Amino acid sequence: MHSTAPMDSELACGRLHLPVAARCNIQCKYCDRNYDCANQSRPGVASQLLTPSQALAYLDAVLAAKDGITAVGVAGPGDALAEADKTLETLRLVARAHPHLTRFISTNGLALAEHAQAIREAGISRVYVAVNAVDPAIAAQVYYFVRAGKRNLFGQEGATLLVDAQRRGIAACKALGLEVIAVCTVIPDINDAHVAHIAAWLAALEVDGLELNAFHPAQASPLGTRPPATKAIMLAAREAAKAHLPLMECCTHCRADAKGLLGEEQAEAILNKIRAMAAADSPWAMPDPQRPLVAVATSNGETVDTHLGHARQLLIYQNDHGLVTLKEHRQAPPKGGGEERWKALAHLLNDCKILIVASAGDTPQRVLGEHGLSVRVVPEDTDVAAAVLASFGIKNKKGKPSK
Repeated sequence: MHSTAPMDSELACGRLHLPVAARCNIQCKYCDRNYDCANQSRPGVASQLLTPSQALAYLDAVLAAKDGITAVGVAGPGDALAEADKTLETLRLVARAHPHLTRFISTNGLALAEHAQAIREAGISRVYVAVNAVDPAIAAQVYYFVRAGKRNLFGQEGATLLVDAQRRGIAACKALGLEVIAVCTVIPDINDAHVAHIAAWLAALEVDGLELNAFHPAQASPLGTRPPATKAIMLAAREAAKAHLPLMECCTHCRADAKGLLGEEQAEAILNKIRAMAAADSPWAMPDPQRPLVAVATSNGETVDTHLGHARQLLIYQNDHGLVTLKEHRQAPPKGGGEERWKALAHLLNDCKILIVASAGDTPQRVLGEHGLSVRVVPEDTDVAAAVLASFGIKNKKGKPSK
């Protein structure tokens, strides 16, 4: 049974994830942000990001091509509630068009309490919450930072905030009559001996079930060199947890997008159809056919918070007829070298038209400008997604360019 299947019985591949929520508000130490949230997706799989209306078209196409879809939800590619407006709008559209489908979200729980009522009003009946530790000392080994407003909280400070937010969010959902399933990634020598404590904590909150996922290292993550959870470790974790909560069988190596459900060729045909629809409706064009990409200097992937001179890596975004996605990460040239450093950066970004930074000196702006790269300085802590959309000229709902 899958994490998105009801607890009695449901078709093994009867659920579909709609990738509309790009942002995440925490950084797990086992996560590689080149890919989808590791709590809910097969390691090393990245989704095509869709708008809510495109997600509905995507769902319609999948339903026409495959029988047996019974549950639809938002599980990323970031956190469903880090961009709650997109998630809720998407599932409202699904509810109106396909009221028979079960609707769910998957979240880390940081923003769950504040959105619980809206979740219920959107017709979402099931919430998956990733709970990997309930002791802040252990949680600090799992999470690198937790986003609190415009600040990143590190170590036990951030972990304490997250655990408390999860407790309040789960309690709010249960008070509203929502089904809550906890999802725990079992990480050897970090939280594997903590599973019984987690299960007891969840049972006290009247959580409906617990799914235990085996840790699989993502090489680019801080925990990428750790060994995966073995069958013996997972068996012991299940034995420790089952005294407290019903356990759900899961399969973390399947895919819940169209490619996993339909196969590569048929799924690509669906996505091509959606891209064509987006292009027909789009009032904007690529910034430059020869330099179609946008680069961003950010330390956390969420906000533009980095001076160009301190940037270690850059996020590169692409716009496929209105479908804006993260293409890749690129390592910036090392410090030192004067103008040669900026010439090297210009060469590295020779397919980018715009570089978004929190600040930059006169020399790099001049050198990069001479090489056709426009440096766009925005206020510190500007939202990355907003800055990228504005650079591509994408308009908001009122018809004005995003700012």
